[in-house]
Amino acid sequence: MFLGLLVFFFFLIIAAVVGVNSGNRRDVLVSDLKGYMYFAIVPCVLCVLNSKEKIIFAMKAIAISSLILAVTALVLHFMVIASLDFYKLIYKPVDAIMFGTIHRISPTIFRVFPKSIPYLAVGGVFSMYFLFSSKKINWFWSAVVALNIWAIIISYTRSIFGGAAIAFMSIMVLWLIFNRDAVKIMAKSI
Repeated sequence: MFLGLLVFFFFLIIAAVVGVNSGNRRDVLVSDLKGYMYFAIVPCVLCVLNSKEKIIFAMKAIAISSLILAVTALVLHFMVIASLDFYKLIYKPVDAIMFGTIHRISPTIFRVFPKSIPYLAVGGVFSMYFLFSSKKINWFWSAVVALNIWAIIISYTRSIFGGAAIAFMSIMVLWLIFNRDAVKIMAKSI
């Protein structure tokens, strides 16, 4: 695995040199390289998450974190809608702490975009897993899924819409395929 990481880092160095020589902006290159460097965490994650209990714990932590992110985005959204003065007050601090951005799309529509919005989709999928794996309706995980979807919708980001829709539909299809009682559970919930 160590040799694979070395080859990967060597490839990144070559890609960075080619990018600089091609005249690409250095700030864009740095952000791209940082994104790929996160793959170096994968071996560490595989060493730590080596049992079902640890994986479930990590999934629950991500789902709860996405709930906190969704609630924060929704509270900001409603506060900005309630008062234009609040928008003027909070716009710069939200950007300064790197939470994300708040854009005014029209006089009454605001876009709240947390920088970590992909985790809303991940947390939503994990929440759906917990929701589907319980024997009866679990209102907590239902609320987490609903709030994550709502926060994704107020972001007005088509790529996140598409990715989240594919992820949510995939987990639904897999649940229906691999769970023999899925239709009975769905019928009971209606």
